[in-house]
Amino acid sequence: MHLPKIIIISIGWAISSFAWAQAPAMHMGSDWRTMSIWDCKNKAAQAMQDNENFLHTDRSGDQTWGYNEKTIVLVSCVSMGKSVYILVAAASQDSAEAERIRNSVRSHVFDAPAPAARYPDHYDANSIALGGGRRSGHPPAMHWGSDYRPKSIAGCVGGARLAMSRMGLQSSVSDQSVVWGSNSELVAFVDCAPMERGVYIHVVVAAADTSVAERYRNEIRQITFNSIQFDEP
Repeated sequence: MHLPKIIIISIGWAISSFAWAQAPAMHMGSDWRTMSIWDCKNKAAQAMQDNENFLHTDRSGDQTWGYNEKTIVLVSCVSMGKSVYILVAAASQDSAEAERIRNSVRSHVFDAPAPAARYPDHYDANSIALGGGRRSGHPPAMHWGSDYRPKSIAGCVGGARLAMSRMGLQSSVSDQSVVWGSNSELVAFVDCAPMERGVYIHVVVAAADTSVAERYRNEIRQITFNSIQFDEP
């Protein structure tokens, strides 16, 4: 079986003039769909650029991400046999808005027809703005990493819970395969998606301070990826 190389993405913007009193909210959703990786990524760009009028979008590897004035969104498209595993996460200081955009982007990527047009890998609304109509955005910073590991779902979840505990985060488990963690600065989740002979793991962290998000992403990823459960082979 071909094992994908580890994917580590660090995305953050200078927001030193901003001071948030609490961690951002993050909403995620995932599912499998029969489509090509390209259609998944192209629909993600379409949803962000056309439907949500994002300020900026980027596409690299299996991930497409972007942001507007206050929300950042990640769409990850992972090939799993004849289908694609799609993960959508949105983070913002406005929980309702993060949830709304998560729902909007998820619905489009999951079920909208594939566009005929190719959306650009890199898009910046301000670079094409006319008449001085530049917009500024101050979303949270988001850092993520993903990779395959020969673990069971239980082993992945156990490793993620261990990581959250060691990092001093309050944790919970949803849908038996997603582990959440948070403190006053950040929110994080580890998603354990089953695939042939193992799991595909996403680690995503959002915070106001990009260095905090990156550090916690690195630590949670390392512990989750490398921990060995007693029930693992």
